[in-house]
Amino acid sequence: MTTKMKAIQLNEYGPSSALRYEDVQRPVAGSGQVLVRVAAAGVNPIDWKFRAGYLKDMIPLALPWTPGFDFSGTVEAVGPDVTGLAVGDAVFGKSAFPGGGSYAQFVVVTPAEIVRKPAGVDHVHAAAIPAGALTAWQALFNDGALELAAGQTLLILGAGGSVGGFAVQLAKRKGARVIAAGRASQQAHLTALGADVFIDTALKNLSLAGQVDAVLDLVGGELQEQAWPQLKQGGAFVSTISPPSADQAATRGARITLVFTQTSAEQLAAVAKLVDQGAVKVQIAKTLPLEKAAEAHALLEAQGVSGKVVLTT
Repeated sequence: MTTKMKAIQLNEYGPSSALRYEDVQRPVAGSGQVLVRVAAAGVNPIDWKFRAGYLKDMIPLALPWTPGFDFSGTVEAVGPDVTGLAVGDAVFGKSAFPGGGSYAQFVVVTPAEIVRKPAGVDHVHAAAIPAGALTAWQALFNDGALELAAGQTLLILGAGGSVGGFAVQLAKRKGARVIAAGRASQQAHLTALGADVFIDTALKNLSLAGQVDAVLDLVGGELQEQAWPQLKQGGAFVSTISPPSADQAATRGARITLVFTQTSAEQLAAVAKLVDQGAVKVQIAKTLPLEKAAEAHALLEAQGVSGKVVLTT
């Protein structure tokens, strides 16, 4: 059996061209670990932000580093002290920060980072679920986040990406009215997912949303600031990008939160069930072979993608 595998390596921080497709040592499952043969790896904005060095002061990487957190595949081996999983099981999941490792033919994870793959979807679609769905779920429903309830109106800023797509669907299932703000090219996509109202962010006129109970910000910056006048007194404002203004919150008696996505097998299993039932759709923007990881990063950095970019091994 070969001890090598193909993987994407980052040897130094830099542009997408810094990613290299190389032969590296194949990992081995230790005690309490599972070796997964990766069929597909989801590409997330956090991947290129790590690669570019935007997070190096807060979370320095041990270089060389294999990027990627989302994946779907089959169990290749289980280490000692692992129960409930067997070789050949189809699984998907999200590896913990900052380990990464899913841009490869094999990845080692713990059982807490994986769940059974939804039977009704292939590995490409399963790999597109974890980070986007978990971020949306935790922003919408976790204690201290939006705590979205039926009958409320939610404004989603930057709704066209993976997180936004899941957020639209999960919020609608909760019984909320959803206003999706994004690029004009994303309108049909977001309407198909269930958004009640679409706002073209290029118009710089979020007043079209009226007054809302909750804001989910997926872009930060100027658009985040523009959304404050739309929030009702006592509302909730959550961002996945940058802390919402404490001063603005104080004038409205609003609750603010910056969400950092956590791996949760329980929440991932709940999403998998919804996907299996056809209640939540997984949107694929583009599929590329693993060696084209640099192209995948460039697509995400251009910020014009509706849905998920997935790498296949």
